[in-house]
Amino acid sequence: MSGFERGTLRWAKVAVFMSALAAIFVCLQWWEMHEGGGDTHKLAEAADKQATKMETMSGAADKIRDSAQTMAAQDQRIADNAQKSLDASIAAYRLDQRAWMQANVVWPPAIGNSGHTPAFNVNYWYSWVLNDSEVNDVAKWWKTRKEPKTINQIAVMFPTQTNGFFNDTLENSYPNNHPEVTGHQKVVYLIGEITYWTFHKKHTTRFCGLWVPEGKGFNLGRGCNTWNHAD
Repeated sequence: MSGFERGTLRWAKVAVFMSALAAIFVCLQWWEMHEGGGDTHKLAEAADKQATKMETMSGAADKIRDSAQTMAAQDQRIADNAQKSLDASIAAYRLDQRAWMQANVVWPPAIGNSGHTPAFNVNYWYSWVLNDSEVNDVAKWWKTRKEPKTINQIAVMFPTQTNGFFNDTLENSYPNNHPEVTGHQKVVYLIGEITYWTFHKKHTTRFCGLWVPEGKGFNLGRGCNTWNHAD
């Protein structure tokens, strides 16, 4: 075998060897890519599972938050209802136990406390009015009058306590002793107002009565109903 042939053979062996190395390298690359692809798939699956878990946890957190808000709203409603019930109970108690100032429009007339607790800072005025005839609307009529008023003040009036007031202008403090009244030439009105405090709240009572000579007493209607008031 000549030297040229031997050289050619050597280069052929090198070429085969290099081809084998290239083939091995390609196989290794393919294997690595294959294995890497599997790992990437596993990582993707794991990431998807993790994302699903996070979404589930987020949904659970939203539900907990919504439940907390619902419970807070329910607690607030319970608190509001409890406060309303308490306020209603207090109001009912005060209404039942409060002072009630009123005028006893009988003879002799007087103001009195018919409630269960004292009335404080009681101020009242009254006026006896002689008029030519009955009035249909005392409240409207009284605004046009300039009658003298008797004004009194009492610091405290206890339950069942009364304080009388009398006719300062009519003869002998009794309307029927006045000839014009018994003769029906004149009519007599007793008009007044009381203000007082109970349970830290101011109240007003207005009273009016028309004297009826035959009945020897006062009629609270016949025009007085537009003036009479109590709160």
